[in-house]
Amino acid sequence: MKPRVLITGGLGFMGSHLADRFNKLGWSVVAMDNMSANVVSVTHPTFEHVLIADARHIVPKHAASVDLVVHAASPVGAAAILPAQGTIAGEVVHSTQRVVDACIVAGTPLVNISTSEVYGITGQACEGDPCTVPARYSARLEYQAGKIAAEQVVGSSVARGLQAVQIRPWNMAGPREAEAKGFVVPRMVSQALAGEPITVFEGGEQERAFTGVWDVCRFITDFLPDDYSDWRGQPYNVGNEDNRTTINELAGMVKEVTGSQSSIVHTSGKRVFGSRYEEASAGTKLPDAALARGLGWKPENTLRHIIARTAAEQLAPEEALTA
Repeated sequence: MKPRVLITGGLGFMGSHLADRFNKLGWSVVAMDNMSANVVSVTHPTFEHVLIADARHIVPKHAASVDLVVHAASPVGAAAILPAQGTIAGEVVHSTQRVVDACIVAGTPLVNISTSEVYGITGQACEGDPCTVPARYSARLEYQAGKIAAEQVVGSSVARGLQAVQIRPWNMAGPREAEAKGFVVPRMVSQALAGEPITVFEGGEQERAFTGVWDVCRFITDFLPDDYSDWRGQPYNVGNEDNRTTINELAGMVKEVTGSQSSIVHTSGKRVFGSRYEEASAGTKLPDAALARGLGWKPENTLRHIIARTAAEQLAPEEALTA
């Protein structure tokens, strides 16, 4: 009998790619999704079954019907979370608590998808570094605080019998990522393909290390410890420091890879997405992924490949759904 996995947020960007990877490895995939931000449909070929429901409605019987639960459902995107300010942290923590409780009752191991944002908006960090929230209020900081609290729920619940690990993806990018949510790679690619100016926010010297979504998924499916008894709430940074680049350099690479004649212009994220939009105006956002690499994982996708695959999807979206 095939092993089965339940992915909350399974119709979303990361969830759908993770479903594709599990399916390729011979797993049966069940998705739970409230359809508020889906990028694939319920007929996506890698799903055995789709539950149209919010992750906050998960119950033990859902977890008991599978061999593994991956909790990927969450508000996401620096622009997309703005209308939900004041409810973001509550949604993140509430859904995680419900998933944790269901997994404990069912005795099913859990992979909790967190974020590199737990460290803040800038910095280079390893799993042992503190997660500190600045003394002010914003949607992005509320998202950070909610994810930190959710990680505490998961890690502390090991004492209640939960078997779990936590994944902190860094600057994840690839096909199906939504431009409108504020993600820079699909936005720049879209502008380049349309011949529009490629917009760089602020000074453009912010450093990032973009990680192909496929590499994050491979870590989860192929490199986590096989013995679930070793899952003690450990977080793993999963990021490709080899793809280190500035946003200015990213814009130039997008223009080169797509063959675009677009100009590159500088503007403000607040001018594009509104006054409550927030991003790092300077500094780094780079992973220390030594723990993940210590398990044998190595990212395979260069930034050029990520850009090229994103452009191919925008040019032929129907083909990308089954790629």
